[in-house]
Amino acid sequence: MSDKAAERTKLLIRLGQVLAPVRELANAAQPPPRADYVVLAARFEPEISRWENEYGQYATVGGVYFRRERDELKFQGQSLYKWIGLCGDMNAPAEAQARLREMLAKHDEKFIQLIDRIPVDWEPKLTASKLPFTVSMIIGDAIGGARKRLDYFDRYLDPDFFPLYLRQLDRSVAVRLITTQGNAQFGVSSVHAVAQLAAQEFVSFQLIQCSPHDLHDRNLRVDDQVFHLGTSTSSAGRHPTNFTPGDSSANGHQVLDKIIATGTVVV
Repeated sequence: MSDKAAERTKLLIRLGQVLAPVRELANAAQPPPRADYVVLAARFEPEISRWENEYGQYATVGGVYFRRERDELKFQGQSLYKWIGLCGDMNAPAEAQARLREMLAKHDEKFIQLIDRIPVDWEPKLTASKLPFTVSMIIGDAIGGARKRLDYFDRYLDPDFFPLYLRQLDRSVAVRLITTQGNAQFGVSSVHAVAQLAAQEFVSFQLIQCSPHDLHDRNLRVDDQVFHLGTSTSSAGRHPTNFTPGDSSANGHQVLDKIIATGTVVV
């Protein structure tokens, strides 16, 4: 499995840490005074520079250096740094804070776009037994790349899937979980309550019940990339586990879409 997926996850986490003080100031209950912007700028500049260096390492794939993306990201970091200072020079505190929120949203979106432009080449991976944490990290790295949709097909879906893999997922991602009726341990009967809570937060969320005859393999669709998981996420890594790129052709997507179409939306 390419380490780029893990690097991407780490890079996103670090980005959140770097931008956290900016978000705190931008969303403060009271518009901050000028002095707060001065302090924020002084702290932000070295942090974003360190993050840019981390991105520079991430931007090298198979000996190919994506210089254009690296240079554009550096420009975005410097631009946000300058805007922090400019907001501190504005006379109206409320207007300054509103502008900071606007600039933060624009730059945050651009940072993500530039991260996504670095290719992550997935390779088949068969892990040894007794590596549940390792396998959960691999699955999490794949799910963490979702920007548009996440479809997970598992007849043994259990409640642990939600805190393990959906907690950090952007709420704008369309989520569909396809499983069987199950019982108290798995399936719709097991996850219905937590699914109802998730549906209140995600812009688009569905829990879909299928017949066991229509659902066998565990498949994960992240945007347009399909993965095959040899076992349910609830037991992944306990025994030798496959997590591999699946059939992402038009035909492969049609097979998954048909499974969804034949199911019943219960949440």
